[in-house]
Amino acid sequence: MEYGAVGTASYTSKDCVKEVQALAKKPIRRVLDCITDAESVEICYNALARTGGRYACLEECPEAWRTRRAVKVKEVMGFQVLGIDMELPMGNSVYTRPADMKLMEIGMQWVREMHLLMESGRIKTHPLRELENGWDSIIEGLTMLRKGEVHGQKLVIRIPQN
Repeated sequence: MEYGAVGTASYTSKDCVKEVQALAKKPIRRVLDCITDAESVEICYNALARTGGRYACLEECPEAWRTRRAVKVKEVMGFQVLGIDMELPMGNSVYTRPADMKLMEIGMQWVREMHLLMESGRIKTHPLRELENGWDSIIEGLTMLRKGEVHGQKLVIRIPQN
């Protein structure tokens, strides 16, 4: 709880939705899904109020996973705060977005707010865990993540510039 959470619910628990709803103590109107796979979308949709709400995700959310018409979906792409056009050579991709100066200004304001919160000690980052061997550590790091060996840490691999 030292990172600011008021409670936790394990996404692997069969009672995850009930646990989240109990922590909220009132109907949930908005959710942010940082994972965006079939399971996380289902949990988020089920946690939302009976009357619906807003679901924001950080990846594409396929139509087949969208099980409630009363839920409005927003696919948020982090790069949009950069204020540049993003065109991917994949045809009509959800990841292709035009530059949006309004989102860039929101992002800049958010950075200022986060900086103040970090400087004041009200929020803090996870400690870093650095793997030493550059490119050769990528597979090692992925294996560690897959095996669930990284908890409460940010895994970092420095790639040599030469």
